[in-house]
Amino acid sequence: MTVPQCASADAPPVDLPPVAGSPTEPPALSIESPFVDHLGVRLVSAADGASEAVLLLAPQHLNTWHVAHGGVTMTLADVALAMAARSLAEAGAGVVTVEMKLNFMQPGRGELRAQARVLHRSKTMAYCEGEIRDSNGHFVAKALGTFKYMRRLAVGREVMQQRVRGVVVAPGSGLSANSSASATVNVSGSAGPHADATSNTTNTSPSTKSTQDG
Repeated sequence: MTVPQCASADAPPVDLPPVAGSPTEPPALSIESPFVDHLGVRLVSAADGASEAVLLLAPQHLNTWHVAHGGVTMTLADVALAMAARSLAEAGAGVVTVEMKLNFMQPGRGELRAQARVLHRSKTMAYCEGEIRDSNGHFVAKALGTFKYMRRLAVGREVMQQRVRGVVVAPGSGLSANSSASATVNVSGSAGPHADATSNTTNTSPSTKSTQDG
């Protein structure tokens, strides 16, 4: 199982080498998010400021009305928006969710498909929009979100590196890369509930607050 790299907040950032892989697979596809994987979300594409993600609804995704639970719908939107932002990130940088708004339009059934795009990007932030439709073409939800570009995440006095498929941490000896991995390592992603975060500058002090999904 892939484990994030941890270090003291006083230690210098860890720069990992690129890992050889398929030249056609977007780096975003290599990110490992246990929660998103557990839900069954599938990232279809993420390039040039746009993304698409799908989720085939199963019984565990439904609410008491037998339609998609709002939390599932919002998570799918968060993944799509974050991946659209990530597709424009500089090498070695990922994103965390700073703010997100979702309007629920209609109940979702069958397969949910989220499409997202970046409306505006600065050096440190991306503002994105997206929508979700179900397998019948019904307009399920509209999302807007703001994402912060980062290279690492400070949690207390530890600096966390993003989970990447095919990268294994050797206990007590830093990181080693699996030859089957398929993307550049050291990319962050939208991570989930609240956490302290460092930006993609040289300052490693855990003084910047961000909300995360991913």
